[in-house]
Amino acid sequence: MRTATYNDKKLIIDILSASFDSNISVNAVIPQDARRAYRIRALMAYAFEQCYTSGTIFINHSHDGCALVLYSWQEVTNLRSIWQSLLCTFRGPGISMLPSLLKRQKKIREKYPYESYVYLWFIGVLPSQQNQHKGAVLLDAVIDHAIAVKHPILLETSVPRNVNWYQRSGFDLYQTIEIPHQLYFLKKEFTANTTLLRSLLDT
Repeated sequence: MRTATYNDKKLIIDILSASFDSNISVNAVIPQDARRAYRIRALMAYAFEQCYTSGTIFINHSHDGCALVLYSWQEVTNLRSIWQSLLCTFRGPGISMLPSLLKRQKKIREKYPYESYVYLWFIGVLPSQQNQHKGAVLLDAVIDHAIAVKHPILLETSVPRNVNWYQRSGFDLYQTIEIPHQLYFLKKEFTANTTLLRSLLDT
């Protein structure tokens, strides 16, 4: 596992675009037209830029899986971030979708139980390489990182089977909403005992 560099941007976009091609949440904010694939790539490019600036991007050594995390305490609003948001909106969902996107995001953020957290935005493995424990290794890297920076992890998923997958790694399901599809909110908190247990398991 390593931290991605800016040179990995295309590779990260390729992995995420393939692994989230049929994802309900992604397709809910992307017009289902002839430019759908291009729009998904634009969304993933935006996520890369945001996490590269205000978070961390993990990529596995086989270059077929990655995880993007965002730090809530490092999110900034400046000319660059505004420009990236406008580019994403124009190239991805489209300007006509902006009001519904803002409403959706507001509804989601209202459910967050913390002001300071590690946000697991995307975690994905190329479809041809899935079911080989690669996603679990990526998730472990995110968990270890959150312990190191001493912040809880928040995430959402629209895939019901993923809820159990996250729960096996110690995440708690704390909220569900419909927007209009079902969205599941999960969190993982850390205590001194959690950190001690993790260190013992790693030795």
